[in-house]
Amino acid sequence: MKTRIELEYNPVFVGVARRIAKGEPPLWLLISLTHFSRGIGTDTSDVRKQFKNAIERMHDAADVLLKWLPIYQHPGFGLQCPDDVTFVLEALPRICRPSALVGQNELIA
Repeated sequence: MKTRIELEYNPVFVGVARRIAKGEPPLWLLISLTHFSRGIGTDTSDVRKQFKNAIERMHDAADVLLKWLPIYQHPGFGLQCPDDVTFVLEALPRICRPSALVGQNELIA
């Protein structure tokens, strides 16, 4: 079964597309400009602040997990450490390394 999708473009972008294409623009360029235009010209300062706050919260959460999850490695009473806890304790330090770099990135500050 074939599905037909008709994509439309915003005629506002015809002039820009002509400059980019140095002549008559292809349809895909007009459709692409229309599709990706949502964020153009909008104030993103609040998004950067939200992203920075989210990174800080993730760091804090990771610190809490790294500090307190090891309790489950030796629960006593013949109980075994849950596999999921072992997995998280092995993976979390590797996950935190890249996010630590992102948290210090000048683009977020």
